[in-house]
Amino acid sequence: MSQFFNSKTSSNFSGRDEGSNLSLTKKFKNIFDLHNDLLTSCEDIKKYEEENSSHKIVLALWTTRMSDPVFEMKKAINFLNCSNKKNLFFAFEDLQFVNETNLEEVLKMPLLYCGLAWRDENFIAGGHKSSIGLTAFGKKVVKALSKKGVKICTSHLNERSFYDVLNMGVKCINSHCGLKEFFYHTRNLSSEQVKMIVQNGGIIGLTPVAEFLKNEKEKPTLEDFSNLVDTFVQNYGIDNIAIGTDFFGAEPLEGLSNYDDFDKLHEMLINRGYKKEDIQKIFFDNANTLVC
Repeated sequence: MSQFFNSKTSSNFSGRDEGSNLSLTKKFKNIFDLHNDLLTSCEDIKKYEEENSSHKIVLALWTTRMSDPVFEMKKAINFLNCSNKKNLFFAFEDLQFVNETNLEEVLKMPLLYCGLAWRDENFIAGGHKSSIGLTAFGKKVVKALSKKGVKICTSHLNERSFYDVLNMGVKCINSHCGLKEFFYHTRNLSSEQVKMIVQNGGIIGLTPVAEFLKNEKEKPTLEDFSNLVDTFVQNYGIDNIAIGTDFFGAEPLEGLSNYDDFDKLHEMLINRGYKKEDIQKIFFDNANTLVC
């Protein structure tokens, strides 16, 4: 990876710190995880409360194989309200269950963002293994969510649906993905897609999912993820990058399977010359703008 930042890089980047690799004296403060799966029940939330109270985490309810996602989300929200925790947020991953009957109920929920599809197509949009664009009902859903302040997550969308959403001019993010310029995968974003989200003021959560980093025959490492982070910063700046771990939704990367492991990534970035305040933007501050 290049040791210099090109003209595309944000002017807010503090720059390489030649002496910073000599002063690794304490851990990073915390992580704002833009995406971690909420698979089934409130037991997941309880575990997050107990183990990760210093971090902010978006729990995305993966609805694709759920019989009643609305019920599950209501149960999770009630559980969280009773515990009075302020570091956990909710999202839907795949709105395949939404229809004219339950849309208003969904709009009343305290959601940070919604992902429109997962892998296949539904009545709203097309996932990355399908070819349809945003449907007429999908446009209605996107407008309604945006009016309520809910961000639209473009993760899992095919390119046609992605551009349909972005061209509506609504607030968009991508909570967990990689970069096609780093490694080609249908779930990763092209350079043009990244630029559109950045120009729209959105946040992109890079994810340490092995299959988004290297070919299956190779074994991706934490250094590969560090290279991905650096590729983003080199080409798109420091202000729109975040982390979306997908810890519960994918096979964890060796060396980065829990939040404590981010100490290792922190050290790698320090050794590359990143300043601590810039790493803090990547790990926490940029994503935190979504809730401030």
